[in-house]
Amino acid sequence: MLTTALFGLFACSGEVDLPVQQVEHLANQLGEEIGRQVQSGRPSVGGAEFVPAVGRGQAPADTHGDEANTSGPWNLQIRMAVSDDGGLTFADTGEKITDQAGVPSLVVHDGQLLAYYIAWQDGENFTAVASRPLATPGAWTYRHLAFEGEDSAKPNQADPHVVDLGDGRLRMYYSSSDKRQVAFHSALSTDGFTFAQESAPCFSPTESAEASMVLKVGSRWLLFAGPMGRHAAASTDGARFTADPGLRIGDNFMPFSGVQLPDGSYRLFGSTGKGKARSATSTDGRAWTLGATSYWPGGDGFDGNGENGAVLVGQQIWMAYTALVEGSPGGGPSSAKPPGSQDPGGKGQKGAKTQQPSGQGTKGSKGSKGS
Repeated sequence: MLTTALFGLFACSGEVDLPVQQVEHLANQLGEEIGRQVQSGRPSVGGAEFVPAVGRGQAPADTHGDEANTSGPWNLQIRMAVSDDGGLTFADTGEKITDQAGVPSLVVHDGQLLAYYIAWQDGENFTAVASRPLATPGAWTYRHLAFEGEDSAKPNQADPHVVDLGDGRLRMYYSSSDKRQVAFHSALSTDGFTFAQESAPCFSPTESAEASMVLKVGSRWLLFAGPMGRHAAASTDGARFTADPGLRIGDNFMPFSGVQLPDGSYRLFGSTGKGKARSATSTDGRAWTLGATSYWPGGDGFDGNGENGAVLVGQQIWMAYTALVEGSPGGGPSSAKPPGSQDPGGKGQKGAKTQQPSGQGTKGSKGSKGS
């Protein structure tokens, strides 16, 4: 409706003659649509900026006040960490991306670091992206995402996971539910802010499912989804997946992200249960070795729920990861800082070391593989 109204009004300023009543009608349509978008907080204009929430948000009613034993985007923040040893260990860089957020996915595109996530503001959640130049830590800009396609009017795109296709396009995988069954969908973008939805679900599990991640291994794309990695599927084109239970890694490993390492092998970053972050490695995507030690910044017993997004930048692995907002029950001290700020000491993660990524802005990182 907004596009139609804008087209009509712009036509009025050119060679096209329209009756006064039609101009007034189009103007009213435009005003009503803008009003709806302002009220909903979900502009349909791709890349529309917003000011993110700071500090801890109000937990939803269904937590029944037991916030100490529940976590979600209302009491989580997303922080940056870096690994110099192939993903065996990560150190917090002191950079916070945003508060009240979850399910991060990290990718490099056109010289920008893009962090996709679910934002929680004023009791509402929506899909967002934070972007900054590779060489400028802390200089984050926050934008709503726009979706074009048959389901674009439904604000139910959840748990975004974005991969670089290597041809100038990004593909986002996300979950969508009609309250009866969760299905995973995909959408394509060239700018990272406006996504065109692909026509059919890319994967429809036969059982309940949640957040997914996708990694290209050789000529195949592998999809893992929760709860706890229960679902696994493979695809030759990245657009349609077929269930493949043989790809599951153990009985209780949930991958959240993965990268191809400089030596050609692959590493997935996930969790085997509350407080236990583990990674798994493979050379072919079928035989995986589950690590025995934690890669998580600060070690096991992490705050938050283990969600993360990783991307290879040069010889380093950069990771966006979740931690409890300062002042949350069980979290760090109450000293919330504006999103995007440098936060030396990594107070969102107890005992975390700080380390700055090197080689930022490295040429050739546009095609970095990550998720």
